[in-house]
Amino acid sequence: MVGDYDHTYEDKGAKDVWVRQPGSDLKKRQATLQICIRAGLDAEGKNLPQPPTATWFRGTGKRISGAEKAAYHPDVHVYWQKCAWVDRATSLEWQNGTLIPWLNEHIPNDESVVFADNLDAQVQPEYLGNQKEKRRALGWSLLKGGTHWSRPVDQGAGREVKRGIDYEQNEWLA
Repeated sequence: MVGDYDHTYEDKGAKDVWVRQPGSDLKKRQATLQICIRAGLDAEGKNLPQPPTATWFRGTGKRISGAEKAAYHPDVHVYWQKCAWVDRATSLEWQNGTLIPWLNEHIPNDESVVFADNLDAQVQPEYLGNQKEKRRALGWSLLKGGTHWSRPVDQGAGREVKRGIDYEQNEWLA
């Protein structure tokens, strides 16, 4: 992750610049993070809680001890996939293990709309039918090939969400 594009490890004009790169096995994806942003109010007019964040790590998770798994934060659901991708199988695993239980707990009697990127796994009849059948949740995909117009984290409405979170954190820290 690059946190700052405006600074280097060396002064301008230096003959040598130190650049750290990952080892060859770390050039591959290590994890995928999925944040489901909720919008809506509960029956009492209060904001719904944030759904759990999902993280897919590379591998199978078989060598992770039970003690370590028990230490995972309850608001982070950890999944495993050989390449840390969210493919068709892992999308269904997330639906059944995170999304549908959250919807059933927090808005059990209402229909829902789940907005998603137009990724292969999210437009499959099995995926869309699963959430509609098990939770009366309609799947709505963004424009195909248009993720760059609607990046939910960095541009458009997502940028405003980040600004709001920043404001709230600064207020809390003050």
